[in-house]
Amino acid sequence: MSSANDMRPIIVRRAKSHARPHGNHSWKIAYADFMTAMMALFLVLWLLSSANKKTLEGVAEYFRMPLKVAIVGGEKKQPVAQRDSRRGPGRHAQGRRSRACA
Repeated sequence: MSSANDMRPIIVRRAKSHARPHGNHSWKIAYADFMTAMMALFLVLWLLSSANKKTLEGVAEYFRMPLKVAIVGGEKKQPVAQRDSRRGPGRHAQGRRSRACA
């Protein structure tokens, strides 16, 4: 075997860590999501402002019909003009006044 004088020191070479960027840049993703949502909102607002009355009524009817009725089939809700007007403005079916009219 070798003596204590013959032993060479063990040299461990480790890879140098590369510099990381400073700061937290995750806000950019949230900001990009926000800007995308704002762009979509303004696009919808612009399209609704340039649509004619017939198109607006079609869009309103699309959102008025429940999904279950659209899939299964059946009667749609009555148009606004044919609904029961005995409740009066600002009243729910149970007879309570809505918060907006109070």
